[in-house]
Amino acid sequence: MKLKPMLQLWTLPVLSIFFLLYIAWLRSTHALVHAFDTGLYLQILNNFMQNGDFASSIVGESNFMAHHFQPIIVLLAPLVAISSTPMTLFLVSTVSILASITIFLKYTPVRRQTLFIQFAFIMTIIWHPTTANRIFFSFVPEIMALPFLIGQACLLYRAPLSIRKIILLFALQIAAGICKENIWLVNLIVCVTLAYMQRDRRWLFAVAGLINFAIFAGLFFYWMPKNSDLPAYYAMRYYQNPAVEIVNRWTLLQAMFLNVFSSRSFLTFFYMALSTAFIGLLVPSRATLAAGAGIGMILAASHSLVHILGNQYFLLSLPFIWVATAYHLQKPFFSQEKAARWIGVILILAPMYMTLAGDFGIHLRFETVRKYPYTKFITRDLTEIKNSLKPESKLLVDGNLSTYLAEYRNTKNILNFTGNPYQVSTEDMNAATDVVTSVDLRELPGGCSEVNKGNSTDILEYNYDNFHLFCNWLVANKMTVKKYPESRLYHYSYAP
Repeated sequence: MKLKPMLQLWTLPVLSIFFLLYIAWLRSTHALVHAFDTGLYLQILNNFMQNGDFASSIVGESNFMAHHFQPIIVLLAPLVAISSTPMTLFLVSTVSILASITIFLKYTPVRRQTLFIQFAFIMTIIWHPTTANRIFFSFVPEIMALPFLIGQACLLYRAPLSIRKIILLFALQIAAGICKENIWLVNLIVCVTLAYMQRDRRWLFAVAGLINFAIFAGLFFYWMPKNSDLPAYYAMRYYQNPAVEIVNRWTLLQAMFLNVFSSRSFLTFFYMALSTAFIGLLVPSRATLAAGAGIGMILAASHSLVHILGNQYFLLSLPFIWVATAYHLQKPFFSQEKAARWIGVILILAPMYMTLAGDFGIHLRFETVRKYPYTKFITRDLTEIKNSLKPESKLLVDGNLSTYLAEYRNTKNILNFTGNPYQVSTEDMNAATDVVTSVDLRELPGGCSEVNKGNSTDILEYNYDNFHLFCNWLVANKMTVKKYPESRLYHYSYAP
């Protein structure tokens, strides 16, 4: 490609990446990156390097693989050993997204489209709230599956597949599957689709599909529950429905079925379609069933966390929708200049607007930094606090602070949202050696009960009863407190 077209194609995408990384750096240096999920994975990786296990005190699991089966994270250990900061994981997200763009441009027909359409796809992959938020808001290992899922989507359109491509497909499925346990279901649907399309090798794909299902079922219904420290899979509450009391798997399925037809699910589906320019999601294609797996998991949920496109749940579907859109643009109607141009415009503007102004939008990140300028001193003062801690210290800390204390094995969040299975217990409080928080709870004018949900629109639901229990304990406790005026941190500890 000549210099001028290359500059036209890549200048804004490169600037977009740097802009998103700047937001990531701003949030990271102001200690605004929450334990969920970035701090969680930093702690797990530190535990893996220090102790050889996947323990996480943040979620209360001695083996996090029984919580989410994501062994691919071991590949990140050398990077975290060099720099155990949120920026390290945000850069991993960035590399995964750039790798996905490279595969997409090389192996889909978009490479034969106009420069504007190529530009539109690059921008939509960068700016979609599901992917962009992985660069600046929170890291999850599923983002590492993105290039592997795009590879599978591309192979769906190359059927019938040669033996060489079939081997490549299975390698991509293994790589994607170790990013999260539910991706094995996506792999299953890809195999079922290929079994229908490629009749001469239907039994090969059928067997591969059964293996993928067996891996998922074996993990989710047997190995993970057996090795988990939790009494039940915590995310079940995401699928509650007021018309059904969930007491077993059958009632869970009933609740999920009803949730699919809720007004929230219809609105979410519209936003999904809008963010991907409609045709990849609404026009049937080879990728429809594979995309439907991830979409179904979202629509079957009732909790707002799952429906927000800024979260990670749409990652399982986006690769198939994007690839389908690229192939739809070859069809006579969509390939017309005016139709293609409008699709390109929607691909750029819809996800960009959602990322800039949505529920987890960038505008809120700037507002937080502007409203709380003292946060720029937090990481500095945390370094001083660390000097007084021991490796075996048992810490109770704010959710945004535990991200920066990831090297400590016994760190638990004070105010946990109810999606998190672990709540601070009386035993945790009595065993705690240190408390680090950004609020002097002993000086609340109205006492601990003053901390409540209030009238603001909380995206996350918090367990305030549990927090009040902790707050009352701290007020009655004989810990001494050291105040850090510039960062407004309070370090409670027992006098030596």
